[in-house]
Amino acid sequence: MSKKFQGRVIAKGNLTGSAVVSEDLLNLMAIVDNAVIQHDVKGNILCLPKAGFTKFGGMFLLTACKKGFAPSAMLFSETVDEESASAIVAASNWLGYSLIAIDRLGNEFLDMVKNDTKIEIKDTGEVTIL
Repeated sequence: MSKKFQGRVIAKGNLTGSAVVSEDLLNLMAIVDNAVIQHDVKGNILCLPKAGFTKFGGMFLLTACKKGFAPSAMLFSETVDEESASAIVAASNWLGYSLIAIDRLGNEFLDMVKNDTKIEIKDTGEVTIL
């Protein structure tokens, strides 16, 4: 049974893909420093409450985009953090990397989505767990 959620569009796009879930705040430095996380998030849809723990998270996310191991989309249950938002915009404007991002999807979204779940994202901010 599918479930739809409506969020706020940070960077729009349409995509269907597999979820990688972080139920806690994610330190974006881990995407650059941890080969297992790089493998897990590369090209997938990263679902998280928001990023945290470092004031340089945007730089690490931007590096992941430049090096080719960033997610294809980031779905936030809470309001996007400033570090992630800045990197998402910079990746598009400076690198030509399209990183779809939707925030404010709510706690129910993060409770329902599991690793490897198929997700459909629409450029209107509608997210469907398939």
